[in-house]
Amino acid sequence: MKRRIATLLWMLALLFSLVGCVKTAGSVQPITVGYQATAHLFCESAEYDCAVTVEQDGTCRFLIEKPSHFHDFTLVFCPDGTVYSTYKGMRYNTDLAHLPYGGALLTLWQMLSTLQTESLTVYSQGGRFFVEGQLESGAFTMDIGGSGLLLSAECEEENLSVTFSNMSLLAD
Repeated sequence: MKRRIATLLWMLALLFSLVGCVKTAGSVQPITVGYQATAHLFCESAEYDCAVTVEQDGTCRFLIEKPSHFHDFTLVFCPDGTVYSTYKGMRYNTDLAHLPYGGALLTLWQMLSTLQTESLTVYSQGGRFFVEGQLESGAFTMDIGGSGLLLSAECEEENLSVTFSNMSLLAD
């Protein structure tokens, strides 16, 4: 009898130690502000790269690096709803309907903004962590890895797929 109880206690101890090693989905939260990264975007037949900076106040900047004919074009989304662009030192109020590739950047900004403003559920699948959200144009999914840093984003309805690299946190 003592041997059975000892075996049972040993098995319970082993079980609790193994459960303690499992990371639950709620323990990883996405980094929503204060970071910069390189984003590689695929949207329908277009493909381009941009530097993304999301400041502590939520301001989001996209500096287009490729394709070369848009190099150094910056699109800025401010928390108060102001949107402007800069190119070669000039600042322009921006009407997104007239911007080339504006739809893809607008969708990416909406996804990043939703991370800041909505309480999204984090779930785990195959050892990776994801968040899902909803835009007017459709659902999106973001892979936040094990640390909360963005790895990728996808919005099927917009045919948009984004891969993030070189992500780093901004100093306060």
